[in-house]
Amino acid sequence: PTPQVAGGRWSLAAFGQSCEQGCTGQGLRCKQEDFHVRNAEVDSMDEMAAIVKGLGATCSQYNNHWGRAGDVPAVLVSQGLCFVSGPRSIDSLSCATGVSSDKKRLCWCSGSAGALAPTTSAPVPARALAPTTSALVAAPAPPPTGSGSGSSSGWRLAGRGQSCEKGCAGQGLVCSTAASYGRNGEIDSRSEMTAVVGALGGACKWFIDNWGEAVDVPVTMPDNNGLCFLTRTSRPLASLSCAATTGADKQRLCFCTDATGTAAAASSLAQVATAASTSQDRRRRRSLTGTSSLLPAAA
Repeated sequence: PTPQVAGGRWSLAAFGQSCEQGCTGQGLRCKQEDFHVRNAEVDSMDEMAAIVKGLGATCSQYNNHWGRAGDVPAVLVSQGLCFVSGPRSIDSLSCATGVSSDKKRLCWCSGSAGALAPTTSAPVPARALAPTTSALVAAPAPPPTGSGSGSSSGWRLAGRGQSCEKGCAGQGLVCSTAASYGRNGEIDSRSEMTAVVGALGGACKWFIDNWGEAVDVPVTMPDNNGLCFLTRTSRPLASLSCAATTGADKQRLCFCTDATGTAAAASSLAQVATAASTSQDRRRRRSLTGTSSLLPAAA
């Protein structure tokens, strides 16, 4: 049954809805002051798991780094990922804030009486997921690798908000998408990115890997408890950008090189493209003849 008390109840709004919309749809209303009083009932993993379970959904993994965001508490239903509220001021709670179309807000909906009584639902612990299946996991300790400041080619952390173009230029180097593409395999796992960022004086303590082809990724968010956005393996060259800037609270992880390294990377990329084109041409000719024995091998 839905956790319910005198004067109101917890409710999951529909996908993408604000609490204002969700409560109104049930003939109730969202009141910021009541929501704030009730926040203590959902500010731990066990408590949120119990409430969400009573509403027919599941918390099987958690993110507690956004506890003061205007749309939290919320549930990413497809992944069973619950964003847990934290101790917070009344101003950080919003009835009007919507959420993305794949999430549902967890709302306290007040009745007309507006009375507040203790919840009658006892917390039920949620089943924990193994770290390897979670989108947000602790990172291993970084081994000493990567490149620091200086004129040699290597990985660098650009300044906050900077593009890789500007970050590399500030160290007398250049950013090349060809070189970045060639080196992408060095930082496309959590352990690898942790090692490189650690060697540059930063830290990766948890990860988001759903934005692996965004133009400013790989990127770190130092003030958010070491959040690192991980690049995707085998991403297309066109998804990489030297010129793209990032948020003022983030630092892009850039591969910076000198002119020689840039030319070599471009040459290597051209050879790869030529080989791919030759292979495609050979397959096309074979498909047209129906047999490969009648055609000479491609040069």
